[in-house]
Amino acid sequence: MKKWIIALVCFVICFGSVKYVKAAKPEVSAETAILYDMDTKKILFQKHADQKMKIASITKIMTAILAIERGKLDQPITINGRAVGVEGSSIYLKVGQKIPLRALLYGLMLRSGNDAAVAIAEAIGGSVDGFVYLMNQKAEQLGMSNSHFANPHGLDSENHYSSAYDMAILTTYAMKHPVFQEIVKSKVAKFDWPGQDWQQVFRNKNKFLTLYPASDGVKTGFTKKAGRTLVTTAKKGKHHLVCVTLRASDDWNDHRNLYEYGFQKLSTQAIPQGEKILNTSIFNRNKQQLQIITQQPFAYPIDDQEKRQLRIQPMIAYPLQTVHNSNEVVGHLRVFLHGQYLGAVPLISSWSDPPSFVYRWKEVFLTFLVPGRGGFK
Repeated sequence: MKKWIIALVCFVICFGSVKYVKAAKPEVSAETAILYDMDTKKILFQKHADQKMKIASITKIMTAILAIERGKLDQPITINGRAVGVEGSSIYLKVGQKIPLRALLYGLMLRSGNDAAVAIAEAIGGSVDGFVYLMNQKAEQLGMSNSHFANPHGLDSENHYSSAYDMAILTTYAMKHPVFQEIVKSKVAKFDWPGQDWQQVFRNKNKFLTLYPASDGVKTGFTKKAGRTLVTTAKKGKHHLVCVTLRASDDWNDHRNLYEYGFQKLSTQAIPQGEKILNTSIFNRNKQQLQIITQQPFAYPIDDQEKRQLRIQPMIAYPLQTVHNSNEVVGHLRVFLHGQYLGAVPLISSWSDPPSFVYRWKEVFLTFLVPGRGGFK
């Protein structure tokens, strides 16, 4: 009696029919860059991604996520003189104003307010130095080995740096928080503001939200020493990517081109729909053979070398002798690359095409004329 659950252990196949479209690697103006799949943790493109660089206002990604995790969004924060008048981008805070943390976060991420960064840092960390300690603690926890923070806003400092890869790791972490996601995808935000009868309006400096419809975040940056820095995210279908460019002269186009390259790679069908996985020894009365095929494609970004390392493990969880129809789900196909489990797709039944007219008459002829096959003896 065969077991109801059959595990076909390490049925190894390198598919000859893999549908693979090679996307041309884009040229980028950035000195360092990375395109990173936030779900699979796969690097789709990199250029000196581990190099330590000045990062300017994309620092505020760290400031924002720490404030969201540690603060109370509706908590009013009293603005003091240390926050007012910080050089660079500002939301023009005034001493004595009481601004909710939520509003300061929008001012931080949409308008890149350095004054908002200091106000948040002092409220969350007790002081700017205390907050910087928390920033470096979080960086260590996340494995940002080429990063060190010296302030909450990103103004140039000798001991303030990160890398494209580290910023991709940080953004991947931050984007898991729904409040962070909501802030960085906003094009406009309005708040009641102390000392004025009209609402304070924050318009997002991140033009990529408009330039690239799939984009859903996150932050621009610029100082004379850092040059233009940019972190964006974009989502198409199941794929959510983050792109980081540091010291780029043409960052909007860099990001657009990198996303087009990445999403083209991600559309690769590592295993197509209808791929024949097993030929069984089961035939029906019409001489059709029972085959096991994939119900849907399995997409994963692979290159020429990786597709040769693709391995599969069919798991049949249904007694095949009882299958009578096509399209019955009979199990699933586990997919591996370099020993790492990537995911699975359902397996379904499929009966081969019925024998042709010539084949059927050939069988009738042989049945009656060939000894041992029935008919005349």
